[in-house]
Amino acid sequence: MLISSGVPYLMGGSIQGRILSLDAIVTTLAGPAQGSTVSGDTDEIGNNARFYAPEGITTDGTNLYIADYQNNKIRKIVISTGAVTTLAGPAPGSTALGDIDATGNSSRFNNPCGITTDGANLYVADYANNKNPQNSYLY
Repeated sequence: MLISSGVPYLMGGSIQGRILSLDAIVTTLAGPAQGSTVSGDTDEIGNNARFYAPEGITTDGTNLYIADYQNNKIRKIVISTGAVTTLAGPAPGSTALGDIDATGNSSRFNNPCGITTDGANLYVADYANNKNPQNSYLY
């Protein structure tokens, strides 16, 4: 969901000095269309994309990064297009959980719930694997 405001915005945990124009308009950038709450695991564009309990979000200014809790993966949304892809965790169509440090679809999470960035890395809190951002990062 996207909500606009008139206050300085946070990106990766720091104020960027740019003013957002929050005018109380809520728009779905990716996920089921208004009136639907259908969950799933689909890498697509806009309303055709599906998530299952997205828990955390961060941005690099161009993309949004989502901790997709029940799908056990990290998803990327291109802000300009709404295109959703799986960045890390099981490939689309699978929600296999686990505890594997690897790259891309070879890595495994067990309910990732928090995510942030320092501008160069993404840090993920992996809830059911008892891993915190201090020792869990990817990018």
